[in-house]
Amino acid sequence: FILLLQLFMAITSTGSAEIIAVSSILTYDIYYEYINPELKMRRERLRKIFFQVVREFERRSQSSNGATDAAGEKTDEAGGRRVDIDQINNCMGRLLERKYFESVPPEHEIISLATAINSYTSDKSIATDDLYQCVNRCVASNNIEGIILLRVSKFFTGVFALFMGFLAVFLQTLGFSLGWVYMTMGVIIGSAVGPASITILMEKANGMFVGAGAIGGLIIGLIGWFTKAKVDSDEVTYDSLGKDWPWVVGNLCAILSGLFIALVGSLAMPDEDFKWEQLNERIPLVDDIEPPKDAQETDDKLQTQVKIAIGASLVLTFVLLILWPLPLHGSAGVFNESSFTFWVVLEIFWALVAAIVIIYLPVFEMVKEVMTAREEEKRTRNLTNGEPLLLTVPTDEPLHSL
Repeated sequence: FILLLQLFMAITSTGSAEIIAVSSILTYDIYYEYINPELKMRRERLRKIFFQVVREFERRSQSSNGATDAAGEKTDEAGGRRVDIDQINNCMGRLLERKYFESVPPEHEIISLATAINSYTSDKSIATDDLYQCVNRCVASNNIEGIILLRVSKFFTGVFALFMGFLAVFLQTLGFSLGWVYMTMGVIIGSAVGPASITILMEKANGMFVGAGAIGGLIIGLIGWFTKAKVDSDEVTYDSLGKDWPWVVGNLCAILSGLFIALVGSLAMPDEDFKWEQLNERIPLVDDIEPPKDAQETDDKLQTQVKIAIGASLVLTFVLLILWPLPLHGSAGVFNESSFTFWVVLEIFWALVAAIVIIYLPVFEMVKEVMTAREEEKRTRNLTNGEPLLLTVPTDEPLHSL
């Protein structure tokens, strides 16, 4: 029963990850870019308005602390532009005047915005980029594209899930077993694993060679798969392709060749123009903001977490590929009764630990969020300078404020 449960968990987790990945591609790369580009145009227009408005108040910023650039504008240590807290209300009013907001934000969003601004305030000022993140994160009523993209993503998720279900039944009807299709997927999509890893880990990865690695690896993987089946069975048929060694050779050829093409090409012709920071501008998020940062999320802490992740990956690789199969090889492939009992108990323990983490950790996080929400009810709209955050239009017309 435990083995069947683990198999079900593996299939459902892998399948759901693939469905979400394809749904994201259909949503952002097709719908957002080509079917409804007006959403992207709106996002870019609002972003342009925001930085045009804030630039006016950056030029007015005066401080004896910190550096100034050639234009006399206040900057932080990294060279980023900053806005004094005393100018925040004027800045928000000008954004209202320029129609950045669809309407005056409700009270709870203004309180959230004030709290977010206070959390990023340093030396009585806030970085422009941080202010932009605060506004987008807290004033959710202004992010209509997030609602639309989320709805479209759910639609594509359902459509692709139904399509994959139909495809599975169709292939089963044609005589292709689930195991045969599952192993063949490694040959067909394995070539993209290496190039995808390069794009994540290497800032100067060359896009042309990354694409060539995925396509070239697919071709080489298919050649290796068919060639090994021909050599071993003297024919290329459903049964010969479904043997273990043709699959092993095909998977290895696809994964290693795709990685080799992408890595060597990127090292030989690195992309000198791309920087990680450009991802925030080129890749649209659901609400055009980064996930909220932990208050103690410093660079030193992140570097420590990177080292922990690398160490955990190496240890887990050793356990799964060497330590875990070692007893099986030591017993010549057959366990005695006591060894098999220990093996089963260890596997059950592994499954229980995984179940506890998967089930109870989200519950803990949910309870933590509820407690945080209760604390947020006590917040006010006051900024660090003691003034309440007001969103008013600086004109002769009646003021619109909360």
